[in-house]
Amino acid sequence: MTNNLNDYNDKHDVQKFDWGEVVWLHEPTNLLTERLSAGLVKFFPGKSQYSHVHFGEEQILYVLSGKGIHIVNGEEKDIKEGMLIHCPPYSEHEVINIGKDDLTFLITYTPSKLMEVHQDISVVNNKYILDVVEKEV
Repeated sequence: MTNNLNDYNDKHDVQKFDWGEVVWLHEPTNLLTERLSAGLVKFFPGKSQYSHVHFGEEQILYVLSGKGIHIVNGEEKDIKEGMLIHCPPYSEHEVINIGKDDLTFLITYTPSKLMEVHQDISVVNNKYILDVVEKEV
């Protein structure tokens, strides 16, 4: 991830927060539902994103670098480079960068349609990604 997300301003939606920055890619760009949104997320050292809920979106986060704490539905997990994190739709989550360097994620959002609201499933996986994902896919 580049240190200066301004390099992406001409091609992608860039959001800036006091805790960090996000570069978004939405495909297809003209649909409000049934689209994939992906982003490069940077959390500055010592910063946190307050607890919040994503309604109707499933999230998968892949930690590119750094270390932190991720809290999903009250369950706290230490996270570091190479880990996958799953946030089911309607879950509440929070991210805290506890390191001296940026904590960066590759994050994907996919809309869910009328899923069970009471799901309370979160997964944090510290296995190497190629040991989890089928390489052929």
